[in-house]
Amino acid sequence: MFYYSYICLISPADRQPNRWELSSRGFTSRPLIIRQQQNLPVTFHRNISISIGHSAFLTNATRSLTILCPTKGFPPPTVSWSKDGTLLQQSDRIWWESSGRLHILQPRAADGGCYTCTATNPHGSDSQTSQLLLAEPPAIAVSWRNVSDRGVQGHRLRAVVGGHVSVCQGANITLDCPVTGRSQHCACL
Repeated sequence: MFYYSYICLISPADRQPNRWELSSRGFTSRPLIIRQQQNLPVTFHRNISISIGHSAFLTNATRSLTILCPTKGFPPPTVSWSKDGTLLQQSDRIWWESSGRLHILQPRAADGGCYTCTATNPHGSDSQTSQLLLAEPPAIAVSWRNVSDRGVQGHRLRAVVGGHVSVCQGANITLDCPVTGRSQHCACL
C-alpha cells in the first residue's frame, strides 16, 4: 500500500486552488509567501515590525524596521529582496535572514519606497510588496516673540503662538498656529 502527500496551492491573484502536485519521491511545491492579516493603526514608533503586503510610515524617530516575509515550499525557497525594482544588496544597515525577515537599521528618507520579497525554488516563484512611506508627525512651530498692543489703536494685531501676548480688552488679535510635518502617499506598482 502506498501513501502520498498532496499539497493544494492557492494562487495569490484569485485565492482559488490552482494545482495539485505529486512526485514519486514525495511532494514538491511552488514557493508561497504566507500573507498575514494585520490591522495596525498608523502610528509613529521607534521600532516597527510589519508583515509583507502592509505599509509602514518612517519618521525621524524610527530606529529600526523589520518586514516579515514567511515562506513555504519544497524544496524550501530562497528569499531575495528588491527596492523599487532593483535588487537589494546586504550591508551593515540593511540585511535579511533566510527566514525572509528584512531588517533596516536607522532608516533614512532614501529608504522610502516599495520593497518586494521574492521566494524562489525550482518549481517557481512568488512575490509580495510592502510600501515604506515617509512621514513626520505634526509639530507646532512656536515663536517666543512677545507681542503687545500698547500704542496701537484700531489696528488688528497678529501673533504666533508661543510668546507672551498682552492686549487691552476689546482688541482684535489673530493667533497663528503654524504646523510642520509631511506625509508621502504613492502606490507601488
